[in-house]
Amino acid sequence: AAVANEDFGPEASRSDGPGGSVRLRFACGNPDFAVSRILAAKGALRVLSGPRLLKRLQDELASVAEHYQS
Repeated sequence: AAVANEDFGPEASRSDGPGGSVRLRFACGNPDFAVSRILAAKGALRVLSGPRLLKRLQDELASVAEHYQS
């Protein structure tokens, strides 16, 4: 939760999620930044909605996977 506030700003709204998780909603004016922070969290952040952000994240992951394939 602290990382989310630091990365996505004080305007982001938070609510409790299942299993002690924290749900965060924020306006995504810079999807490249959001994707970089999501990837940097190494699985600790998960995109639940926002089809454009999710697509950008999937594209970035596919690009990384392609780069490192043998």
